[in-house]
Amino acid sequence: FAHDTTVVRPVTNMISPNTVQTAAVTQPGWSAIYDAVAPTLATIVANSDDGETTTSAMLWRSEGRDLYILTDENAITGATSVQVTMTGSGSSYRGQVLGIDPQTGVAVVEVRGIVHTSAVLGRMTDLRLAEQVAAIGAEGTVSGGGGSFSAGQVSGLYREVHVSDGPTMLGMIAISGASPPPDGSAVVDPSGAVVGLTTSVQPTDSSDTGTTYAIPIDVAQRVANQMVLGHALTHPWLGVVQADDVPSATAAQLGIPGGAYVDEVMPGSPAARLGIQTGDVITALNGSPVGSAASLLVLTDACRLDHPATLSYLERGRATTVRVDIMTQPYDVIP
Repeated sequence: FAHDTTVVRPVTNMISPNTVQTAAVTQPGWSAIYDAVAPTLATIVANSDDGETTTSAMLWRSEGRDLYILTDENAITGATSVQVTMTGSGSSYRGQVLGIDPQTGVAVVEVRGIVHTSAVLGRMTDLRLAEQVAAIGAEGTVSGGGGSFSAGQVSGLYREVHVSDGPTMLGMIAISGASPPPDGSAVVDPSGAVVGLTTSVQPTDSSDTGTTYAIPIDVAQRVANQMVLGHALTHPWLGVVQADDVPSATAAQLGIPGGAYVDEVMPGSPAARLGIQTGDVITALNGSPVGSAASLLVLTDACRLDHPATLSYLERGRATTVRVDIMTQPYDVIP
């Protein structure tokens, strides 16, 4: 008490609700990230027999004067026409729905005859639990005509989400602590790279209330590329639908750099046919190390259905490498 004391009080950042809707922001640099990401977003107005729907979207890929846009498939399913408005310029264009995929919740809209900067993409495999991310929605998708910014934390990776009126969603990113963003918002990491796209899926599990779910950008890109090329959609599937990251201490004891700890295997799946069980640890797929449950999803998604893959795992501590025939994920995947 004989010395001077400095009291440091917390600083509260305020953003006008008329322009940007926001949750609490503690990560330095989010304001600059919003300014950089917002111009790579778009608002889509979809008209159908059921009326008009407005959703956010991300400018994903540009080739010459063709622009490809990613959005939530639920928002444009059944659309007879779509109008795309760029957040950066405010210009509007007529779009064409190139494809939708209820299995992953991804849709691609094409706009022809324009040149535009697309978003900077990251990787789901770089995400970590408890890492702060933000969902950024396009202007015109919230009341008042402003954009949307909502910060939260990654509370789950490789999540399985059951929905009442569609297929089970696998490999989803769960975000907690964020106010609900518009569907099709870009999920960005602290570097400003897009790592996911928010979806409108409604989980049947009431414990998921308040959680925002996002499609990993790694998965969305693979599906979107198939749509752009006009290929039939396929979803490589191993059948490990519940997995956890192996803690570093456990990995050190096992003598491995990391892995995916198997919690659940679906009956009849490739993993089940190999005899993989709860408690096994998957360490590599096709020669690439599996450092986490998220990386297992990404590596499985990159497998070719017409080529056998090699899978390495620890079976009760014993290292095993086998050949596996990756299957197409069934539409009605329900464990």
